[in-house]
Amino acid sequence: MSLEKQKFSEVPKPISSETRETKEAKVISSETREKLKTISSREFLKIPENERLRYITKLQIDSTKISSGEIKEMEFNFTFDSKFNRELYLKTTAWQVLPKEVREVKVWDETYTRVWLKWEFFNSKNTRLTIHQDTKLEISKLWDVKELEMQNQNIFTSFKSENKANKDSWKDYIDLETINYDDLLKGAIDKWIDPWFAIFAFWDEIKSLTLLSIDRQVKLEDLLTTYYRVKNNFPEWNWNILEESEQRDNFVLALLKETSSNWKEKAKDYGIKEEKIERYSRNVNQKISFDLSILQDWDRWLLDFISHAEWTNLNYNAIFWNWNQNKIDFTSMSLWEILNYQSEYKRKMWSAAIWKYQFMDYTLRDMINRYDISKDEKFTPEMQDKLAYIKLQEKWLNDFKNWIISKSDFQFRLSQEWSSIAKNDSWLSYYHWDSMNNHASKAGKSVREVLDKLYA
Repeated sequence: MSLEKQKFSEVPKPISSETRETKEAKVISSETREKLKTISSREFLKIPENERLRYITKLQIDSTKISSGEIKEMEFNFTFDSKFNRELYLKTTAWQVLPKEVREVKVWDETYTRVWLKWEFFNSKNTRLTIHQDTKLEISKLWDVKELEMQNQNIFTSFKSENKANKDSWKDYIDLETINYDDLLKGAIDKWIDPWFAIFAFWDEIKSLTLLSIDRQVKLEDLLTTYYRVKNNFPEWNWNILEESEQRDNFVLALLKETSSNWKEKAKDYGIKEEKIERYSRNVNQKISFDLSILQDWDRWLLDFISHAEWTNLNYNAIFWNWNQNKIDFTSMSLWEILNYQSEYKRKMWSAAIWKYQFMDYTLRDMINRYDISKDEKFTPEMQDKLAYIKLQEKWLNDFKNWIISKSDFQFRLSQEWSSIAKNDSWLSYYHWDSMNNHASKAGKSVREVLDKLYA
């Protein structure tokens, strides 16, 4: 069953090279960039799959030229007229934008492959390919996918035929002989997600949406993408949704919490104990604290460790490539002045990371907006510590301290924010293969040992 493809009416099409210099082209380009500054991930998915690359690649690449092998390299972009679209950056994945004919890609010297039809791309260490700002990607293998499409169609047909009757209580209401579940089942099979689990986790969220509608298509694509995005935060989980384990339960809770309106009831139906559900609920609902007085000694030690890992050595006036500087007193500037300084600085250097904790300009701007912080506030040491502490909480510090997530999972989350921190025992940065070729620092490689000492 094919899903209808409707033209995305909200965002004008990008400019072709032939018309780029015309007056009309400049107007359309301006409108395009304006929309892309704030477009949501959900709205972005309304763009047909074969047109999405145009919007987030620097040369506005046509997907058909990727599928044909005419173009083999691309560079991604999520900044439009200096406005960084954080949501688009965080939620856009390779499978959403690369044609299904693409089976293998290279980022720097690391190779990522996809096995199933619309699976994500993984390297030899089972790490998912994540697209970052300025990621440069090379297509290294294309494949005619007709065989895969036929294989998945056979799996779909067999699944429906073999599972007409079932005895599990939560499956009693499901009639696989109807077409209601077809798009969900096919989507799960194409992305190598257990079909029964996909029905269990996602059916309630799409059942009220009209079959073949663009809204249902987008919602389903978003749900299936979320499965892998949440999985990315549990790198040690073995992917077996049927095998009971602490990691499996935490993954299911995190996924249901993000995708289901009645996630607690669903978690109970899945067999997770109520005590664990309530404990998880208390911790994930804990409000972000702006009060530095509640920091415990080991929290402050962790913040200082991050500073050393980022080479700033506790210097609140540090800036990228000049970490020991104190001629410019950033602590006396307003947040507005800091953002302006970063904007000018990155014209000279390829990074605008600043202060003790080396936040990029778009990270600082995003936190100011989300937490409604006045740009007139001074960039004092206390403000810097406060913002860094908030970021630790966003990375599940409280869940880690309450044994909701493991040390390795917390380390992985920290590495997503600070490129100098190793993401796992490989000692590689989470951003090791991006265009800036980031590396974990010597201190950043010892993060597990530090967590063991601080949070024994």
